[in-house]
Amino acid sequence: MILTEIFDGNEKPSEISRKIGITIQGVQYHTKIMREKGLIDVNGKITEIGFDFLYSGLSGFRDFVAESMAKLDNVLVWEAIAMENLRKGDIVWLKMSNGYLYATLDKSGEASGTVMKDTPEGEIAGVSQVKGIINMQLGTISIIVIPDIEKIKDMDDITEKVRDFLGTRPPGIFGVLGEEAMIVAKKMNIKPRLEFAPLESAFEASNRGISSHIIISSRRFHFILQTLRELQRKSPKNELKINYM
Repeated sequence: MILTEIFDGNEKPSEISRKIGITIQGVQYHTKIMREKGLIDVNGKITEIGFDFLYSGLSGFRDFVAESMAKLDNVLVWEAIAMENLRKGDIVWLKMSNGYLYATLDKSGEASGTVMKDTPEGEIAGVSQVKGIINMQLGTISIIVIPDIEKIKDMDDITEKVRDFLGTRPPGIFGVLGEEAMIVAKKMNIKPRLEFAPLESAFEASNRGISSHIIISSRRFHFILQTLRELQRKSPKNELKINYM
């Protein structure tokens, strides 16, 4: 790294020290050794021997990186559901459907990979050497905040407000957080798919292209604000909408 900096015309130990992250004394120690070996001259310039040494070293490192990346590509395996019988070595195309990744021989996607072993239709295929991008639109996360129980005069009235609101929203999976939210869901004859940790599930569903609606009481909503901020920080592209009834 020091020799590369010198080759680029950077001869000041302080500047080299700052750029590669070692002490000035460390730079001076190594330049002394390189001078003794003839890699740099008395003026601190790279010599022909130094250039050959640098080129050989970087070429070897380039080959090492290329081989290592190839090994990692072979080791990295994606999970996908086989849409038909697949054989080891088949080139398959990947696409998302209903929140899950599928592998198919039909060239209908923009990302492809290689099947690791024979896989019957409907089973899990290991897909390596994945190339391309799986285009997918993120789902939205809608949080429906209802009043605390002591402020509700008529539970059926709140239920109707939630029902009317959902009628104006795009379809999505339904979640509840807390007992009050569960009662509203039951009154609407809806069995929630997301319970107990619905926020985490909603963000994961959104990352897989599925929208969700989560009911929560105002009291509980204040307790989950920190969790909500953390989830937004991890997934800043997810669209979050908070709706007060």
